[in-house]
Order: sequence, then C-alpha cells, then structure tokens
Amino acid sequence: MPLKCLSPEGVVYAFRYESETWATLRRENASAHHLRMPCCDSRVVLKTSRRGTRFFAHVRVGACTTGPERAEHLLAKDIIAKAAESAGWIAQTEVSGTSSSGEAWIADVMCSKEGAKRKAAFEVQLSPQTLEETESRHAKYARSDVRAVWLMRSPILPVSRQTPAFLLREGTGEEGPVVCLPSRSYQAMFVTQKSGAEPRYWSQIVPLDEFVVGTLSGRLKFAPSLGAVVPLNIRAAPAACWRCKKETLVLLGMELALDAELPGHGNVSVGLNDIDAAGDVGRYWLDRFVPSGRLAAVGIGVLKRRHSRTLEASYLSNGCVHCDALQGRHFEHELFYESRVILTLTAEVERWMSDAADNQLSIDRWWFDRQSPIGTHDDSRGSNVTSL
Repeated sequence: MPLKCLSPEGVVYAFRYESETWATLRRENASAHHLRMPCCDSRVVLKTSRRGTRFFAHVRVGACTTGPERAEHLLAKDIIAKAAESAGWIAQTEVSGTSSSGEAWIADVMCSKEGAKRKAAFEVQLSPQTLEETESRHAKYARSDVRAVWLMRSPILPVSRQTPAFLLREGTGEEGPVVCLPSRSYQAMFVTQKSGAEPRYWSQIVPLDEFVVGTLSGRLKFAPSLGAVVPLNIRAAPAACWRCKKETLVLLGMELALDAELPGHGNVSVGLNDIDAAGDVGRYWLDRFVPSGRLAAVGIGVLKRRHSRTLEASYLSNGCVHCDALQGRHFEHELFYESRVILTLTAEVERWMSDAADNQLSIDRWWFDRQSPIGTHDDSRGSNVTSL
C-alpha cells in the first residue's frame, strides 16, 4: 500500500507532500524510525518513482505478501488523489471496506465530502479483467453505498449506467495519463487489445486530473442527450416523380446534431424506417418537429404511410410534392450521394431513438462535459441525465 503509511499520530499520505516536506519526513523517519507499513507493521523507507511519484516501501519485505506496485499504478493513484483534493474532496488511498454481504474490497482512491450523497471510489485496473469480474467487483461497492469508477488499461469495458468504466492510457509526449470514453462505434465483443487503440472507438480523450475533478463535480453524465433540443439537419435529393414526371425532393435522412449541444458526443442519424418502427411515438415526433408545411416550402412532399404495390405493404414514405405519389424507398440508395442538407429545424432527442439509431451507444453512453465551470452542472433534464 505504497501511497500511505502509519505514524504514531495516524495515517500519512505521500500525495500530500511537496519536495521540501517530503525530504523533511525522510530525515525524521531515518532518525526516529516512526513510520510503519499498514500491511505488516514493518519499517518504512521513503522513495520517489521514475515518474516522480512519492511513495512508501518496506525497508525489508520479509514475510509480507504485499507486492510492489507498478510505476504507472502509483502515478495514476497520485494524480487521482491530488485532483480530488483540489476539487474540495478528502482523498484516501488503499482504503479497505466490507459490503453489506460481507465481501471485502480495497479501493485505490476513496473520495468523500461533507454533504455528498455517497463516497466515490476510483479503481485503477491495469491487469486484465473480464466484464463479468468488473461488474461483480462493482456490485460490492454498490452494496457498500459507494459509487465506483473504473479506469482500465484493457479496452474491453462495460458501457452502462450502472458500471462507469473507461480506458486509461498514457498520454503523448509530456502529457500525463488520459481517460478515453467509448464512442458510438464501440462494441466490447469486437474490441481487442490491438484494435482498442483505434481512434474510432473513443469519442473523448480527457487528461486524468481533469476527468477526476469533473467527475466529482457532476460533469460525467450518462445519456445526456435525452431530452435535449438540438439542430435537426434534413438531407434530401432531387428525383423525377414516376407519375407526374416533375421534379420533387426525396427526404433521405435526418441528423440530430448533438455535437452542437454536447461537444464531442457525436451526432445521431434517424431515418423514416426508424420512425415508422417506433410506431405512434415516432410519428408523433415527426409531426411535432418536422411539419409538412416546412418540408413543402423547400420542395419535399408529405411524409406519411402509403401502400406500395411493389412491396405489398404500407410504410412511412416520401410523396411527390406535386401529386403526392409514393416515391419508393427501393431506389433511395441511388440518390444518397446526391443528397445535401436542405433544411435545418430543431427537435428533441427521445428515448425511442436509442433503439432506432445506428446502435444503442449513439445515445446510451457516457459523456464528459469539458466546458462547464468546475463545480457546476446542468440537471435541468431531470431523470434523463445520470451524473456520477
């Protein structure tokens, strides 16, 4: 447990020392031998890692079974603890506890604050761990009324409201460790140690200290787009109506510009098939936010359910702006590359879209607010937004 030791006055934490006070503590311990390791009560030596992290170690390991920690683990814990205290929380490292079911756990960094609903534990997991193990260990914290956040070297992560888990990796150049949040393209079953380095799997990359401060300040949110009103870009392309032979515009897609409201989140596309599959709730959304009059003004016909003789079925479809004839969807892919944004409206992001979008992670995933001042966050969308 190298970031803390015991003295006759109580617990001593290495991350609370600067260079001068650390040197003073080293001299005092060399003279009085008053510091002890909490794992086995052996004498302590004060050290500094190659990454500049101050820590405690056994003078002699002897029979103690507690092994040394890697420099990367020490550095991450040191950064987390310092960041937490800079945000007004009390940080403690290597904290032991027991769940309501009698299960033991040791948190890398435990953070508490007067007035906070729960304690927050940050776990730095550098060795491989399965999704099942992560969720099982997380459940122990939940049964202890502790909200845990997992920072993992492995890119194979659970993505859920219940288990906040993120990729922890080395920064580039002089940059310290960074936290990577899964993007809409992320799928744990397909990600490997090698492919996990691909940028497309990560929507945001945040320095570790900023991530900790923001997380403890309510700026880490799950599914923050739900209930947001954002720009809605309507894409369309010209086509010749098969019945009246006049040119009409065919709506080929709609994009919810979430990045305008939530920078770094990524946008979401919704098509007529998605809206149709959502049933009444989807069609009500369409009537509310994409009125026929606005479409007609730019040359797009009424969107409604029509019967197709070709498919022998009815579906939500484009109609000719002149004669209302169904413009079959079977040829829409031929027009896609000619499409452009013809109209921008505003629309609300609704729950049904998480099923209708390209995949569920388009909406149901974590997002970190890098713009809000520290200590402030917007919970105006109520239960639609889950902060830590």
